[in-house]
Amino acid sequence: MSNNKAREVNNPIIKQLLDETNPEELAKIDTEMTNNKQQTAVEIFWNQLPEILPFTVDTETAVKLQKAYQQAKEMEKEQIRKAYCYGEYYKDTKLTTDYYNETYGGGEQ
Repeated sequence: MSNNKAREVNNPIIKQLLDETNPEELAKIDTEMTNNKQQTAVEIFWNQLPEILPFTVDTETAVKLQKAYQQAKEMEKEQIRKAYCYGEYYKDTKLTTDYYNETYGGGEQ
């Protein structure tokens, strides 16, 4: 891999894919993943907010919005981390939709 760090892989399917993929292709995939960071749902919402609310706000409101955005990003980061950890733990016994429904209620807001 391009960062020369050993990565511990516990998933046998991923291990097999890594074993069957040449180092050049792995480096290319690693670079693409590093360069193509995806936006989270919170970031997408934040970036679309000016189009949704096309008016200016006072300084106090802007500060409150920025605080709420940062808090939402931190919450989402923790949710993603937990989902990954629980997903690894339950990967053979539960569906991801089960995890979502049990954790967040599964209802659309």
